[in-house]
Amino acid sequence: MTQTVLAAGEAPAFGRLRDAFFRRSGCDVVMANTGEEALQAGEEHRPGLVLVGGDLADTTVLELCKAIRATPWGSAASVIIVNDAPSEAHVQECFDAGCDEYVPSTTTTHELTCKAAGALNLPYRVHYRIVVDLEVEGRSDKGPFIGLTRNISKGGVLVETVDMVDVGDTVTMTLTIKRKTDGVVVRGRVVRLGWDDARSNHLLGISFVDVPPD
Repeated sequence: MTQTVLAAGEAPAFGRLRDAFFRRSGCDVVMANTGEEALQAGEEHRPGLVLVGGDLADTTVLELCKAIRATPWGSAASVIIVNDAPSEAHVQECFDAGCDEYVPSTTTTHELTCKAAGALNLPYRVHYRIVVDLEVEGRSDKGPFIGLTRNISKGGVLVETVDMVDVGDTVTMTLTIKRKTDGVVVRGRVVRLGWDDARSNHLLGISFVDVPPD
């Protein structure tokens, strides 16, 4: 089922969030420039998440949040206010008005995406992925394997290999920059398998864990 997000007002992260996450996740995004437009759009589209930013011509974020919560559709939606907080008292007033989260407008798109994904129960990769080409020599429960990394993050690594490894296998790997002799030893667990048709190779999604050696 397609979920709808209503973004009312303006915040620097709204456009980036719309293009980088919501559309890729299959969400419909409805934009509103005023409080009146937001309430009309909410009645028509019944969003699961409402993002309320500043620069509303006809109302304030506080009053719009109250108005949203007073509607049947708004009482069931998640509301995140993205704005510059003049004081802690103002933030508390917004929570009292019914918002679920108050996020400073200076927050990163990544942080806001985490909160929005949680509100919609959508999967979102918490750690950034970096495309990097490292040589891999490892050993799994099945035996040794070799390969190359596709990308790496704080939480894990994607490895391309011709060797078969099972989901749930614990692995110990040495990651080495090509043509270098020293490598970094890491341990992890295989959490996802894939297949690259073009290269006829297995793809191993490996989560870094502290696996005690045998």
